[in-house]
Amino acid sequence: MRDRFLTAVDRDPIAAGRRVAQRSATVRSMARANWAESTGSIGVLTDGFGADSVVTEGFSAADSATHHLFAALSTRNAAHDGRETPVARRDEFGAAARAMAAALDRLNVAVCAFDADDRTAVWNDTYLRFFPEHVGYIHEGEPYRANLRRFYQVRLEPEELGLLERYVEEGVSRPSDEQAPQAFSHRGFWLQASEQAGPEGRVCLWTRAPGVVPSAANDPAIEGPGMAGLASGLDLFEHVGDGIMLTVAGGRIGWVNEAFVAMYRLPDKARALQGDFIDVYLTAWRGAEPCERSRFEAGLALLEENLCFAGVPYELPLPGDRWVRIVEQRRADGFGSFAHVDISLLKRRQDRLLRAEERQRATKARLAEQSAVLRAMLDRVETGVVMVDPEGIVEVCNRRAVELLGLPEAAMARRPAFDDVRALHWVRSAGGCRQIDGRVVAVQSIVLAGGAVLHTFSEAS
Repeated sequence: MRDRFLTAVDRDPIAAGRRVAQRSATVRSMARANWAESTGSIGVLTDGFGADSVVTEGFSAADSATHHLFAALSTRNAAHDGRETPVARRDEFGAAARAMAAALDRLNVAVCAFDADDRTAVWNDTYLRFFPEHVGYIHEGEPYRANLRRFYQVRLEPEELGLLERYVEEGVSRPSDEQAPQAFSHRGFWLQASEQAGPEGRVCLWTRAPGVVPSAANDPAIEGPGMAGLASGLDLFEHVGDGIMLTVAGGRIGWVNEAFVAMYRLPDKARALQGDFIDVYLTAWRGAEPCERSRFEAGLALLEENLCFAGVPYELPLPGDRWVRIVEQRRADGFGSFAHVDISLLKRRQDRLLRAEERQRATKARLAEQSAVLRAMLDRVETGVVMVDPEGIVEVCNRRAVELLGLPEAAMARRPAFDDVRALHWVRSAGGCRQIDGRVVAVQSIVLAGGAVLHTFSEAS
């Protein structure tokens, strides 16, 4: 496979661009030809998108969606009333969840889970070690607000305590799809946090970032020419939320941070070092659903095109409705640095906004059509109709009303204010009937829901 897909060990930047342009059609055609009709499991990319149980080892997406602790949580209950009540459906956070929490203790991973009403359900000893402010206070059924309040009370400076409740509310109402890992320092250590939320509640995980500065001697991820000299500064990249990728001359990956590994669902850093970025991108699409094939092909074509340029930001789709924005900077000797920013939340919000705008345009078009039909019907009835909206604007005035009341047709078409039409003032003052141009015109007025008023006029016999 390495001979068929993108081997870029010995090529210089100019040659790299030429090679990419020449092989683009070949790579795309191979990917299309080998797109497997996936069953939804995560698989190993052989000549395309086949499934392989070696990677998942029997663990499927369906398993994660039903696990007691690691359920695929995606929304939150709005009833954050702050009351300390028993945990909802305690059985769902039973022995299996506590066993998983204990297992995470042995991996030095902190966990704290909350139910659908944002009440504390499960936590482990590592969580209390990372956040000692909760020792002696945290208990089952405790509202998430109380947990956040203690957390911020030990972090904020005295002059910042006035912002405490605002921070608490923002933490509770944070969008459920804001799931990018975050790094922050707490009590002298760097922690990386990840949250998964959904109908059954939320699960929060924390790991303590190592403080050891990597070097070419003890970090196998640093292996390309020109990389060892940067070893002393690479640790800084482990404390940012964005993915960082460094490449050597020829495009081969020389180093990535853990955020990059998580973003592309790689098993470890070593997998990234087996080739160039296109290899990583193909790996990220292993086991993708067949319905996402068009997104993959569009992303692959865009990636191949942008590898010929440096410094121009571009966006790539990833499986599961995820998106990443990439910016590359390249030195004259071919050394490249890439920043990979997860913009999935932004794209989802953008998509929701576009759909809302489309619905609004469709609704407006339907209303305009219905209004045109209604006006055509009103122009054919023998009753004069004038409708005034709650703000006092004449919204409707049909042809019969213009004839009976002697109204200026052009002025009424401009939707004037009712008070500005002197020929209608008698409707409020006198009401009943009025003689106009030798005809007796009767009026009936009905106040509609919302404050609009409907006036109907007819010629008295």
